[in-house]
Amino acid sequence: MEISITGNYTVPNFNFDLEIAYLNLLGDKIEQNLLQKFLLPKVKSEELEIYICTDGKSAESYIQKISKTDKGKFLTFYFWLSYPKIVKQINENMSVEMDLVVFTNEFFACLKQVLTHYKIDEKLITQTQQEILDEITTSETYIFKISEQETAWRMGRKLALEECKSKSNEIVRT
Repeated sequence: MEISITGNYTVPNFNFDLEIAYLNLLGDKIEQNLLQKFLLPKVKSEELEIYICTDGKSAESYIQKISKTDKGKFLTFYFWLSYPKIVKQINENMSVEMDLVVFTNEFFACLKQVLTHYKIDEKLITQTQQEILDEITTSETYIFKISEQETAWRMGRKLALEECKSKSNEIVRT
């Protein structure tokens, strides 16, 4: 069985800005350590699809299973992850700081519910989670950074908003 992990963001301005390197690490470790070693009993699906979602306000993460009618080729779950737990807003430059360790823990809390339901040992899932946590905390590849260009764009946007507000205040006064 293969795995596909993708973002599916339905609420404007609420998403997880995940690097492709991190998503590849997540998918590769889960596939190698869990899905290729164990056949999920009574599952004829060829691929486990996980969509990462958020509504921006839920305090707890939860799972939504989707049933598809394409002859069972995909086993699909939506992981609704808690945005307030994972993301911290930095107001000075409108940039977002995301805690990748908390994200990983929230993701695996959902994954454990799914895979233990299909009789995969929770200890193996926890070992895989720890491997990923060790990798992301020791490698600079996974440190969340906002590019200088992105920061400049956000600062320009903030200045433009401030200018619009000051002009609207001037109009009101005259």
